[in-house]
This record gives sequence, structure tokens and C-alpha cells, in this order.
Amino acid sequence: MAQIPYRANLQSMSFPLLSELSGRTIINPQADNTYARFVSADGQSPVDTGIPQIFYCHNVMPSTYGWQSVRYNLKYSPPPGQTGLDFENAYLIYAGQVIDAGGGNTILQSTGFKSYFAIAGTGPNKCFILGGAGVWDPVLGAPAIPAGCVITVATVNGVSYIYFSGIGCYIFNNNTGSLIPRTLAGLDVVNTLGIVPANGYLNAWNKTGVAWSSTVNVEDFVPSDVSGAGGGQVQEAKGEIVTAVATSLGYILFTKENAVSVIYSGNAEFPWNFKAIPASGGISSAELVSRDQAQGFQQAYTTNGMQQISHARCNTITPNITDFIAGNTFEDFDSTTNTFTSTNFDWTMRKKLAVIADRYIVISYGLSPTADMTHALVLDLAQTRMGKLKITHTSCFELRSISATTTEIPRDSIAFLQRDGTVRVVDFGLLEDSPDSVLILGKFQYVRQKMVELNQVEVECVETVDTFTAHAIPSLNGKTFGTAMPGYLLETQDNYRKYAWDGAIGVNVSWLFKGTFNINSLVGWFSLVGNP
Repeated sequence: MAQIPYRANLQSMSFPLLSELSGRTIINPQADNTYARFVSADGQSPVDTGIPQIFYCHNVMPSTYGWQSVRYNLKYSPPPGQTGLDFENAYLIYAGQVIDAGGGNTILQSTGFKSYFAIAGTGPNKCFILGGAGVWDPVLGAPAIPAGCVITVATVNGVSYIYFSGIGCYIFNNNTGSLIPRTLAGLDVVNTLGIVPANGYLNAWNKTGVAWSSTVNVEDFVPSDVSGAGGGQVQEAKGEIVTAVATSLGYILFTKENAVSVIYSGNAEFPWNFKAIPASGGISSAELVSRDQAQGFQQAYTTNGMQQISHARCNTITPNITDFIAGNTFEDFDSTTNTFTSTNFDWTMRKKLAVIADRYIVISYGLSPTADMTHALVLDLAQTRMGKLKITHTSCFELRSISATTTEIPRDSIAFLQRDGTVRVVDFGLLEDSPDSVLILGKFQYVRQKMVELNQVEVECVETVDTFTAHAIPSLNGKTFGTAMPGYLLETQDNYRKYAWDGAIGVNVSWLFKGTFNINSLVGWFSLVGNP
């Protein structure tokens, strides 16, 4: 029987988030009308074109011409000799010191030091700063952390104010390695939940209202027509205020029911204009809103689903991700047994959201609402494509250089914080093996009338020294996966491998690749072997 060659598609924008949602694709569609232009819906949801393509991956990211494996490099280590830590978030801060200005007055001055600050649970001695040796060092003078304490950081005039909800405000002095308390005059420390910088002001919020400082002294919140400090209730807020995020125009308040635009007016007497953002949903936690913008929008997972939010409007996006995160099925792939495992549940998955380098939207998630997250979907806005990472973590954040030297490393900026304080960074380089990267493409069937046998697959851009395997997964009914069959390596050259199979027969056959790769071309050779 003559062999039929076929080069696979490696440019798909997204993939099903559950393998059971991958449909019966076909190489030669004949009478199929899976996708018909001007008939099929053409919206935010991925379109099923009927073309064989990726339908599962983990620790794989889109490359310019295909798909590549990624690994994780150890960037920072846990605090030595400490156990029972509970790192949840890391915050980039800029240190400051108190300078005697004479006449009994003091001023704050930046020390030029920057690093990451974190709390690691509740109780005393739970505050840490990332030291020069690449480990977390204890911070002196830190308050005991009560349960439910929320940390917010606002950088004004080159110095970061660290606010502990219900406790008060501090700055970090790197010369002494300690937190220095700062009194924000006029604020009710017990009820104030957080702070946010905007247009030269330091702003604070509680459950129902906001306050803004004097522009002369950002630590002065005492209402005054002279200093310009003031505050009040937010009439446009439909629920309790959860968090606030700074923008170039002011800041956005996120409540449990909606989002409120707060734009700087330029009027010292009434410095802020408040307006509810139409169609915006509410949030339950500050961790569901990105600290940074991507393409001019804050990204958020709200009561309306995944949304892009600006001062003027709100766009609901990626309904496939919303439906998956809000669904009741969790799926994973065991790269040892080469099998899928699916778990049904009736609770809400844990999730967080971050924007990295104005390019990636990272949606972290985990099956248990009280345990660490295990996976992350990564939307590459530059390529308009999606990848998926599998790593246990408590948060994802943008890693920036904390040295005095600026280094342009945009591809080394996706960092994951783990429970014990370990920080690992996604490594797009292929100099070392990727121990757990999985890519599955399918379902390859030539025509509906015939079964197929996979004879060979040619893989390009896999080095001869890379750890890499290829398997065939036949399906006798077109839906249920059979046992993965390892391929026999026929040939290996620089950036080229050829694998062969004997007996990989089914209504369709999928391809499973594991290891280190930067695949930009896949050519399969099939034979037609009989009727289904």
C-alpha cells in the first residue's frame, strides 16, 4: 500500500482544555463541513476547523514557528534552616531611609536599593527580603502577621510604602535590614485595607470609601482645603471594595460587584473623578486582578468571567478559559504511564492571575481551593497563542533584575513562587533537558471511510543529544485512546529525527512527544488499511 505523506499544523492559536473536547479531525475533509466560513461562529471562542493539531500539552509554549518545551531554573532559595513557612506572594519594593532635614523635621529618601519582599505565614518573624546571596533573609522590626492580613505596596517618590491591613504602614531600610513604621496621619489604621499610588498622591481605601493624601506630604491624610488631602464614600461602588490598581490616568477600584474608574482631574480641590465601568464584574480577591497592564488593560477574572478592564470600557474575553476554570472537571496527564486522569468535583478551583512583561497573561489554577496551584495557562498576546505550564506554586510574578545593572531578559521574566520560598523561572533555552514536557497532536485520520496505519514521523529541530521520545496513540473508535506505542528511532541527525512504528493502526492516530524539543516541522507517513 502506498504511503501518504502529511505535514502537520503547528500554528494553532489554542487547544482544548480537556482532551475529551477534542473532536474528530480529518486530513482530507471531503464532505465534512466542520468549519464553514460565514456559517460557523467567529467570536472569542476557539474555532473547530477540523484540522489535526495540538489537543494537549504541559510545560510547552508556542514558538514563532511551532511548539517548544520549557524547563524551570532555580533562581532563589528558601530561607536556610527554617520550616513551616507559607510564602504566598512576592512584592518588588524600593528601600528608603529617614533623613534629618533640620529644625526637627525629617524626610524620606530613596537608598537606591530594590528587592522582593514577602510574608511567609502568620505570627512573628514572618517577613522576609530577598538578599544578595539569592536567599530570603528575615526582616527586623516586622509586626506579627495576623490571619487574613493583606499586603499592599505603593511606591511614591522612589520609596515603597508597605501597608499591612489592620496594622499600619512601613518602609524598608536596607542599611539596617529592618522595617520602619510610618504614621499616615488622619487614617483609621484598623479599617484601612490598603494603599495605592496615583499621580503623586498616596491613596487608601476601606470597604466603602477612599482617602487621598496631600501632594506636599504623602503621609498626611488629614482632610484640609490647604493641603488638598481628603476622601469620602464611593457612590459608584456596588459592593465592598476589594483592591485598587494604579494606572497612567489614576487608578481602578475593584469591588465585589463591579469596577470603578478613578481618574485624576487636575483640580486640587476635587482631584478625582469616579465613574462605574460598564459591564465590569466583581472579584472576591485581589489575586484575581493583574498588578500590571497588558495592551492597555487590566486583566481580571471577575463574576462575569475573564475580562479586560480599562477606565473607559470592559471586554469579556476567552470564554473557553472562563468555562474551564469555572467548570467541574480537572484533567492531568501522567507522563510516566502516558495516560490522562480526570477528576470531577463540586467546589471552586483555586486561581490567580498575573501579567508578565506586557506580553503574557498567566492564569494559575489548582484542583483544591486550599492547596497550592499546580498548573498555569499562558496567553502569549504577541503571538495570540496559548501555552500551558505544570509546576506547583503559590503565585506567578514578573521577575525583574534587583541588581544595579539593567539586563534585558524579557524571556526570563515568568517566575513562580513556591510554598517554601523557592523561586523558579521559566527557561525557554534548550541547552539542558526539559524533564517533563508533553505535546500531543491529533487526531490524524486521512478519510472517514478508511482506517490508517502510522508508518513514520519525521521531527525537525530536536538535537541529537536531547532526551526525546515519540509515541503513537491509536484509537479504534476515533474517540477512546489506546495504549501509547513507542516509536523506533530510525535516524538521527542535527535537528532531525525519524521514528517508525509497526502496528499503530486505528480510525485515527495521535502523536505524543516528550522531552526537549523546539518542533517547527512534523511530517507523518500513513497507509490506508481498511474500513472502520
